[in-house]
Formats: sequence, C-alpha cells, structure tokens
Amino acid sequence: KLEYILLFLQNQSLRENVSSFHQAAIEQIGQRIMTSPEKEWDFGAEASKLNISLKHFMLIFRNIQGMPPCHFVLRQRLFKAAGMLIQEKTSVKTIAHLCGFKNEFYFSRAFKKYMQIAPAEYRNKNIYTQGTYQPPSIKG
Repeated sequence: KLEYILLFLQNQSLRENVSSFHQAAIEQIGQRIMTSPEKEWDFGAEASKLNISLKHFMLIFRNIQGMPPCHFVLRQRLFKAAGMLIQEKTSVKTIAHLCGFKNEFYFSRAFKKYMQIAPAEYRNKNIYTQGTYQPPSIKG
C-alpha cells in the first residue's frame, strides 16, 4: 500500500508540474474563449500549438479551468446568450446563432438545462442587479 501511495504522489507532482508548464497558455485560451465563445473552437489545433496530444490538452485544460473545454465553451456561450437576451430585442433564434449554436432547439434545451429557465422566460424576467447584468451560476 505504501508503494501505491508513493507512486500516486509522484504522479500527482508530475501532473502539477506539467499543468503549471502549460498553465499560462491554457489560461490564455480560456480568455480567448470567453471573448469569442461563438467561434468554432478546434482543440486539436490548440493542442498542436502547445505540442501536446489532444487527450493531454483536455486533461490539462480540465485541471486548470475546472471543466473540459467543450463544457467551458458551452458555459461561455450561455453566458453571452443570457446577456443578449436581456440587452437585445432580437429573436431567440438569432441570439442562438450569434452565440455559436447551430440549432435553436438545442440552444433552448441547453439554456433551460443549465439556467433552470427557458430563454424567453429569462428575457421576460429582466434579471438585473443594480442596472448591470450578472449572469447566474450554471449548474454543471
């Protein structure tokens, strides 16, 4: 058992070193996703830029950002959509497409699942905090 624990601790420290080596790059990718979540993200290409495999990129991204890249993108798209639903008078379908969703029905299902309210209802409730928009926390 002691051998297993020592191997586990050694692997854990190696993972932390690798994560910290790529931490700045992964955080920068996270910032780019937050800025443009509607963009089509190619995580294979992002991994290639860091000279690591896609699987390793996914692992490091999850360790640093707290969730897999695809969930991170979805969350940022939903945050953007939530803000647009309140600030814009365009249709839900248009907002879905502007936020990177190809299908408005998928957008509506995802929005309701994570925000606990349908997009149209969310718009009608005018969720504001002292005049500035604060996105609700998303259940993951």
